[in-house]
Amino acid sequence: RHTGPLCSSDQSLLCVPHSKGRTRGDRAFSVLAPSLWNQLPYEIRQSTSLPLFKSRLKTHFFRLAFPEHT
Repeated sequence: RHTGPLCSSDQSLLCVPHSKGRTRGDRAFSVLAPSLWNQLPYEIRQSTSLPLFKSRLKTHFFRLAFPEHT
């Protein structure tokens, strides 16, 4: 379970550290990971178990890849 600071505990959003301009810092794990997490739908971020998270994430990616099948 994540123990870092939350920007919005009711939305399960993570704080994204500020980096200076377009540098390698923008691609650092500490910047990119919270950014990607915050882009996930709320339902996925609120998953109560790892299997549920994986299932919802897989469904989300499938729907993005094949919108005509949803």
